[in-house]
Amino acid sequence: MTLNELEQIIQDARSEGLPGETPILLAHQPNWPFAFSISSACIDHTVTNTLTYGSREPYTALLLCEGQQLCYGQTDWWYGETIKADEDEDGEEE
Repeated sequence: MTLNELEQIIQDARSEGLPGETPILLAHQPNWPFAFSISSACIDHTVTNTLTYGSREPYTALLLCEGQQLCYGQTDWWYGETIKADEDEDGEEE
């Protein structure tokens, strides 16, 4: 994901009516999903891809650092769609 893509996601969320106080969580491992808080962010100008066979030249990246585990997650998170609470027959959330 690039900074431009992340900005677009934030703009889309605001256009859906999400306020600036909306928490941003980090979803981790889709086979046994968890949600984590983000404890901090860091700009690192020395990142290299040591786990791939591509270029090992350093590049700059924005890192979002994992905080504490908050809850179990849903595999649906990895589909990139909005998930809403189910409503019962009276139109109330379950």
